[in-house]
Amino acid sequence: MALAQILVVDDSFQWRGIVSTLFDTKNCHKIIGVAENGLEAIHKVNELRPDLTLMDISLPELNGIEATRQICKSNADSKIEFVSMLADSAIVEAAFDVGGSGYILKHDFSQDFCTGIKALLEGRQFLSRSLTRDSGPPDIDGQCGIQIQRPAARRNNFSGVRTRRLPRFLRITPSLSHLLISGWRFTE
Repeated sequence: MALAQILVVDDSFQWRGIVSTLFDTKNCHKIIGVAENGLEAIHKVNELRPDLTLMDISLPELNGIEATRQICKSNADSKIEFVSMLADSAIVEAAFDVGGSGYILKHDFSQDFCTGIKALLEGRQFLSRSLTRDSGPPDIDGQCGIQIQRPAARRNNFSGVRTRRLPRFLRITPSLSHLLISGWRFTE
């Protein structure tokens, strides 16, 4: 199996080093480039065409949310997984609204990155374990977090662009039974 090619976008040299070390240790994917700000991220995605981009939100020059919006506008097939310290539900929802497919909190990264990347590469979405704390115990592999598969893509009546909104219940209640009722499929 070929290693997925990953672009890492983060302004912290230390964090990029941690990510690189984890990838080297797990030998699961290949980092093909790094970007330190949102403008550089847009350029690198267009130049390198990574299989997946790990994107921070708090970036200089252009934040990760706006960079993702622009990347997805010009590259609709881009897979972007946000990796951030920000756990605010409005920010998580905005990340998915602009085209992100996953969201991992930095303090969960060492445990969630393999599962999250695998989910995105398989066309699913992923939400960090700390954002889904009430989702139950980890599965037999020790994995946690939620991999979300949406029903058929919906269209936004105003622009014709596919929407990728997280269900509101993720902000309101810890119960995941709403996923089953609304046709969403998930695995832990």
